[in-house]
Amino acid sequence: MPIDPVILIMERIRRAESDLRVESKLNSLNYSSARADLINTILMRIRKLYDELTQTVPSSSLGAAELIRIAAHRLPFSHARYACHLERVAERLGAGQRIHNDLVWLRALADALRTGEPDDRNDRTAAILALAIRGAAQPVLVHRALMPQRGMPPRLEQLSAPL
Repeated sequence: MPIDPVILIMERIRRAESDLRVESKLNSLNYSSARADLINTILMRIRKLYDELTQTVPSSSLGAAELIRIAAHRLPFSHARYACHLERVAERLGAGQRIHNDLVWLRALADALRTGEPDDRNDRTAAILALAIRGAAQPVLVHRALMPQRGMPPRLEQLSAPL
């Protein structure tokens, strides 16, 4: 089974953000224009990765959990109650638990964010939630291994026959 594309993109984002922190610390200690250009390049790479992430549909509940965590961090402080609830939903999805009530609540929150005040941040957060919902609502396929057939159980006469 291929790995979820959202997980791959998130790993690349984390790696780029780690590089950004290292280069920023080095640049604050000893300024270099070449390093400043490298920091700008890393920032552009992170921006492209986040743009790619907003177009990628997760293929598992783990990928949906990552998108929900991003959406929780994008909510304004006045929506902290919803951000906390999103974190709990993401934890459950990350553990493989898909609860119908969570999907219903996520859909209602995405609709509320879209119909609220016209704010670009809320629209993008709603779009991220919509992608997460599509990933979390996908059915889970369980493949069973092909096991050899067992022989017929012994009949009662065979069990009670003298040795």
